[in-house]
Amino acid sequence: VSERYGLGAESTLVKTLSCTLVRKRFKNNIQLHVFNDTVAYDFKLFGLRRAVTVRFVDVVSVSMKGVLELLLTCSDESTHRFSFDSAAVLREAISTIDALHSGARAAAAASGAGGGGGSAASVRQQQRSLRQAPVAAALYGDLKPRDTTLLLNEFDWSMLFESSESFDAASGEVVLNEGEQYRRVWQVSDGTVDVRVGGNVVANMPSGSVFGELTFLVGGGASATITAGEGGCSITFVERNTLQTLFDSNPMLAGKFYKFLALLLAKRLAEREDMVMRGEA
Repeated sequence: VSERYGLGAESTLVKTLSCTLVRKRFKNNIQLHVFNDTVAYDFKLFGLRRAVTVRFVDVVSVSMKGVLELLLTCSDESTHRFSFDSAAVLREAISTIDALHSGARAAAAASGAGGGGGSAASVRQQQRSLRQAPVAAALYGDLKPRDTTLLLNEFDWSMLFESSESFDAASGEVVLNEGEQYRRVWQVSDGTVDVRVGGNVVANMPSGSVFGELTFLVGGGASATITAGEGGCSITFVERNTLQTLFDSNPMLAGKFYKFLALLLAKRLAEREDMVMRGEA
């Protein structure tokens, strides 16, 4: 396999993973070859085969994008995005690539040869990667519940998101219109969104934010219009009917999920009360 990509004898194949290469205008089912110092893949574009290699020393961050996607961000600000069929395979890919990437970067730093990690572009990409933290951590944020016995864990979230859907929205594009009646829980999985009431932006929600929880619980129309922020965003949502089917066979998961929504609503109410006290609402 290494010969196909022009790699030397020092490159040893560690693992091959089946996944989907995600690009702006197309998707390709590929084999992602993970070597000790490089990831490599190839795909066909208009009938022509294109081989791609990415050295770990040139990778700035290894992170999640959306629910089942892996994103490699390089020091030249290029990205390589892969989608996997399950959370288990995604975790395997991230753990393998992240470990090899860390080792390659450490070795390069020790020898004085790196992939431009100290550049301004690299710093921006590292800051961006912080907004793409693992889903469970991003969703809980600073809710800080006193009782942690019913917290959703990583396995719980993987079950929830197996039935989720995702889409991308360009800057300014409407994600949800005020008054629309969707029984969904939405998450900003990448980028930011603006919250608009009466055409005016009243708030901005960063990556990891959740919205629509009140409509999900009690119905009715959306209380605000949500549009993609500057640079666009990725949105993930889960339908109420889909979740109810899952909860019917797993009551404990239902309890954990509704506790999460209760904590989220309590946080929203506290923020609203604080705004009223300051005369901002």
